[in-house]
Amino acid sequence: NGELSRRIRAGWCAFNSIKDVLKGRIDKTTHKNIFNSVVLPAMLYGSETWALTKREEQRLLVAERAMERAMLGISLLDHIPNEIIRERSGVKDIVVESRHNKMRWAGHTARLTDNRWTAIIAEWYPQEQKRPPGRPPRRWEDDIVKRFGRTWRRKVRVREEWQTCCDRHSLNDS
Repeated sequence: NGELSRRIRAGWCAFNSIKDVLKGRIDKTTHKNIFNSVVLPAMLYGSETWALTKREEQRLLVAERAMERAMLGISLLDHIPNEIIRERSGVKDIVVESRHNKMRWAGHTARLTDNRWTAIIAEWYPQEQKRPPGRPPRRWEDDIVKRFGRTWRRKVRVREEWQTCCDRHSLNDS
């Protein structure tokens, strides 16, 4: 995916621009806050509209983990498990943040009452187009429907209920 590659490169550019600070001897909380406020937004720009596959989620995780290793001064040859690296770095999981952004955006678009193009495009299905053979491509709405069912738009209307459905802890599973 070209967009995903651009976002990963943007994340690396943001990381490299503040590499000296992130590799310095400052406390874990400052490392975490800088990474979460500079690198993650660079990588997740536009993630609200992504329809990520498992492979693409893995690419994001690999890039984030490489940045965490560089930040902590850990080599792959050290054979430190990913869970321990995440515990040491304390940064947010990029896939969970991507899902959270998408669910927030889904809530906004589903609650739109006027005929804005955002809502129209989100609900549009091409009728007169013949689908190519093979597996259908991943659609934006697929993981929302998988997680909340076909009636997810009803849940969205009650904002508080949707927010509890879409908290980061509930989006942590695969």
